[in-house]
Amino acid sequence: MNYSVQIGEVMQVTLEAAARAAEQDKKAIIASGDVVQDVLNHVRNLGASSERMREQGVIIRHDVENLLVTLQYQDRVSQILTVVDDDMHRLQETVSSGEAFAPTPEEWLDHLGGSYTMDDERANHFADVTQGAAKAPVKPDDEVTYF
Repeated sequence: MNYSVQIGEVMQVTLEAAARAAEQDKKAIIASGDVVQDVLNHVRNLGASSERMREQGVIIRHDVENLLVTLQYQDRVSQILTVVDDDMHRLQETVSSGEAFAPTPEEWLDHLGGSYTMDDERANHFADVTQGAAKAPVKPDDEVTYF
């Protein structure tokens, strides 16, 4: 057998093996690219989901703050109405008892002032009439004030 034919056949087999390897490498590169693209798509989706969750968190925080303010307002109104109701009952008892000596307006107001639960109620109640009612400090809109 001729060595040149053998060398030619070996070279042909080598070239075919190299072509198959190149084709497999090409497929592996395409598959790797697809995997990388899929991972990037997942990362983008996670980023978008994260942003939506952050936005929803801001909305929920705002709603909870509004709810707290509403509940505090209702509690505050309830406290004020309780003081007024108690004072009206006290007046009714005083009038119906027929006592000869009713408290003076100053005594009445001092007793009423002792039933307040909030500092601003006391400050407004005991404020000098010539100075007017004490003004509460202005709070920024983004701050929740707890009573």
